[in-house]
Amino acid sequence: MAVSDVEPGSTHDLAAARATGFLGALQAAAALLGLPALADNGYHGAGAGVLTPTKGGNLHPDNLTRNLLLGCLRAQENAGSRCSRPAGRRWAASDCAISESAPSPKRH
Repeated sequence: MAVSDVEPGSTHDLAAARATGFLGALQAAAALLGLPALADNGYHGAGAGVLTPTKGGNLHPDNLTRNLLLGCLRAQENAGSRCSRPAGRRWAASDCAISESAPSPKRH
């Protein structure tokens, strides 16, 4: 997560990340420390180390897992959510359901 000065509403996520130097920091963390970043579709095309959702069917398990993690992290905390992490608690892989037909989220 990053915080920066306000940009005009028409500024694309990726353009703002480049302008603030945030994109360079993400890429450096990936290259030097082996820490890739998970990002939403607004960062598609950001380059090495910035992982965005993969489109298409018949995806490799790594891509399916990344898409699931991104979706879970973005999920709303409601009864229809696939993410069962209560607000204010750290996220864990066990909080995400694997299939679309998963039961209602468990509450801890």
